[in-house]
Amino acid sequence: MNTALEHYRSLPQPKRSQHLWRYSAWRRMHPTGKVEEVPQAESATVLLTNLDGSEVDSVIELRPARDAERRRLGGTLAEDNVAASYCRAICGQESLLLSIPESYVGDQPLAIDIIASGHVSGLHLLFDIGANAEVELAISIRGEAGWFGLLREGNIGENAKLSEFVHNRLDHTSTLVRCDGIELERYGRLQTATLSLGAEISKSDLRYSLAGMGTDLGVFIAVHGQGKRHDDHHIEIDHKVGNNRSQVEMHAACDDNSRSIGTGRLLIHESAQGADAGQVFRNLLLSDKAKADVIPELEVLADDVSANHGAASAPLDPEQVFYLQSRGLDTKQSRDIIVEGFLMDAFRDFKSPALIDRLRTLLIVHLDCDLI
Repeated sequence: MNTALEHYRSLPQPKRSQHLWRYSAWRRMHPTGKVEEVPQAESATVLLTNLDGSEVDSVIELRPARDAERRRLGGTLAEDNVAASYCRAICGQESLLLSIPESYVGDQPLAIDIIASGHVSGLHLLFDIGANAEVELAISIRGEAGWFGLLREGNIGENAKLSEFVHNRLDHTSTLVRCDGIELERYGRLQTATLSLGAEISKSDLRYSLAGMGTDLGVFIAVHGQGKRHDDHHIEIDHKVGNNRSQVEMHAACDDNSRSIGTGRLLIHESAQGADAGQVFRNLLLSDKAKADVIPELEVLADDVSANHGAASAPLDPEQVFYLQSRGLDTKQSRDIIVEGFLMDAFRDFKSPALIDRLRTLLIVHLDCDLI
């Protein structure tokens, strides 16, 4: 704890001029606003089952990580990453490891239920997906913590395939800080989907390193803003070698006085010839006071690549609402159908039927119940 705490306090505090903190200052995301403070944190409760609630296969482990495992898997995020360093400081030596053995092929999705409580709560979750393994994973983040920090780091092994979704359904008064640092080895594939519905203030710093040839990464994000909800996603993808692929698709539907921010950075190194990378951000503004900001960014140092980006924002189309009302739906039902279709479209390339069905059910329940 002392080492992590000292390291955090040694870091210069980020300025608003930095790309990552332009719209969500670290002082605002800090649990007390006094950035030098590291208050005592409670550990989140974490439960692992199959998606149907049954017990998982005995070869799958979710257990406290050993020091050597933390050193091997916990270095994927840069040491000067303030949010990640802060999460390490509040978690101390407590971290959990999800270990999937080599060549394991799951017959149904796994489910991790994360319950955050108390004034400040944190979790450091490590992934070790063995070579040639194939697994699907549903992660739920819930609870009434005033502030919750989630740090996820790990490795997708050679020729391993992980499909996952993260469902943010924290209490509407909570603040969420999420940091991901995942590295993909040769021919590894990661498809990660996020359904962000909870927490009043949310900041996600998602970073992926394509360290091996033939890697395939898909990042799919859907955000629904209501009230004064503030949701900021930063996605950074590092193409280190050639002949790999990445895709980012983020859709945000903002109502009332809510605000969504999407910033993406694709870095294609000179050694990454043959890379194929793209990012698209789309926003649907449901009220005159809602806001959406998008900054896609490319840094391409190789000359034989396919790289593209796009962004679009538009208000709700009154003709679409009128059409649905003419079929017997009221205004709320019409809006909800449009929002559902817009947000689910972010996952159209997410190749997991079981997890897509789960995502759609969660979104429909959210819209029907008017939850944040």
